[in-house]
Amino acid sequence: MKRGLKVAKQILSRWGAHSAFGGFEPVNAPWWNTPINELKDFYREVRKMVQLYAPQAYFVFHDSYRFEAALWNDLFSDYDKVALDHHYY
Repeated sequence: MKRGLKVAKQILSRWGAHSAFGGFEPVNAPWWNTPINELKDFYREVRKMVQLYAPQAYFVFHDSYRFEAALWNDLFSDYDKVALDHHYY
């Protein structure tokens, strides 16, 4: 996760202000057994970076194949410019 945060910051600081930068999803489809508390902390940290480097962009997160909506209610205190990526295969 430390590497993921570092890479997210590099991408966002380089490209976040670009007019074509409309959204950022730091990880596509983390598996269902990814530790949920660590994943939520990762999402929170990356969203802060998106708000700093790309305030016009959406923060996109995947539900980690956990389909219970209530699980995500405490992810953020607000959901301005947040989008959920859901893969139901």
